[in-house]
Amino acid sequence: MSDPEGGWDAVLLQQFAEDSPTLTMLERLAEQDGWHTGRWIGAASPFIPLNCDYDSLFTRLKHREQYNLRKRYAKLSAIGDVQLEVVKTPSEIAAAMRDGLRIEAAAWKEQAGTAIASDPHVRQFYVRFAERAAQLGHLRLAFLRFDGKRIAFFYLLDSGDVVYAMKVGYDPEYGPYSPGQMLLMLILKEACDQGRQEFDFQGTAERWKLVWTTESRRYPWLFMFRDRWRSRLLHRAKFVVLPAVRSLNQTEA
Repeated sequence: MSDPEGGWDAVLLQQFAEDSPTLTMLERLAEQDGWHTGRWIGAASPFIPLNCDYDSLFTRLKHREQYNLRKRYAKLSAIGDVQLEVVKTPSEIAAAMRDGLRIEAAAWKEQAGTAIASDPHVRQFYVRFAERAAQLGHLRLAFLRFDGKRIAFFYLLDSGDVVYAMKVGYDPEYGPYSPGQMLLMLILKEACDQGRQEFDFQGTAERWKLVWTTESRRYPWLFMFRDRWRSRLLHRAKFVVLPAVRSLNQTEA
């Protein structure tokens, strides 16, 4: 993509449900405006089936993972107070987002340039989206508190049936205790207690997610390209040339 202020060459929207009416509508509207579109199936994205009590969920984990989670939680609890904090009131969102974005950038993401705070446009999007989601009652900003200090963060959306993990982060000072996994453990316990059906990690199948589940699904992504020579070239390369090359390689194999 080019600089948004200069006009986009292409737009990528990820992880639609296969039967999403929004996906079909956006595709149709883009084509009506002369854009070139294409769908691409993304990498496998893990999720956790819930609709059970937390003890049943926890026993699905490998014995080694159960032991590690219990041990780290016990060690941290032995030296201070460990609590789950969930912020969802619109008036509290601004302050909580400042803390959340600080934590999200605290480990490797800031140095890699992938933290939300690394890009002012991205930061503005997530803050505004949080405000709107809070007004609609779907936002959950979850923190792990240790002796009152926020040390891990999950940016969550709660549909009532499914909890979606949008962004995560932790304070590297507490890395030996796996604060992100500890926070997830408490989030999942609350989700089970509240009768949620599923926890969707979003994104790709990273190792820390696969501690909790072997289930995954692949979502369609929607690519939309402006009707200009550079964008048309990109569209043709991705949706004509690349599939043809892959098909040829499979035939030769």
